[in-house]
Amino acid sequence: MTQKKILLPIIFFFSFLNLAQASYLSLGESGELIPEGTYQVGAAPQLQTNHNGGFNIGAFLDAAWTDSLSSRFMVGAGDVDFYVSGSAKFVPFPDVARQPAIGVKLSLWYARNNASNINTLQLAPLVSKRFQTDNGLLVPYAAYGISNYSTDSKSKTGEQFFIGSDWKNPDFENVTLTGEVAFSLKDSTSSVSVFASLPFDSQKGFNLK
Repeated sequence: MTQKKILLPIIFFFSFLNLAQASYLSLGESGELIPEGTYQVGAAPQLQTNHNGGFNIGAFLDAAWTDSLSSRFMVGAGDVDFYVSGSAKFVPFPDVARQPAIGVKLSLWYARNNASNINTLQLAPLVSKRFQTDNGLLVPYAAYGISNYSTDSKSKTGEQFFIGSDWKNPDFENVTLTGEVAFSLKDSTSSVSVFASLPFDSQKGFNLK
């Protein structure tokens, strides 16, 4: 195991912590699912690249309920005073042979910002495909997200396009790093996000290998 392979993911992850403020809507997942009955925890820094910019950071917990259904609970803060999200990811068509994984993610978000309450329902069909490389497993994905926002006084619909990839370092195969770029198509935000996650067991703790 080389020092370079250890340090690069750490530098890549923590370099986002020095950037100033961001938006909270994201996808953050490919069509891969963790094994049924297992959990993973992670952190998600995010930099907004349109409007006036900004930075948020969230923490999340994933749980797998079946071989095609998982959930994610996320909480965070930053440019937005506070946000919390619950989501379900359903992947009825797994990644097999030449067929990519095809699924959909449904998310509910609540945010509190500048004395305003923001409720968001987000629906995002997604597709992804695994590629084994000399530098580890890559799982690039793409998704189209449509979100309905409602505040104390009005509501509107926004659209985003997400592209990203999971990466598993050969030396830390249980650790997943995900990089994502979100593009605003209509009344939404553009952003760059990083998600770092690893398995967690209530009896054994964290498992890096």
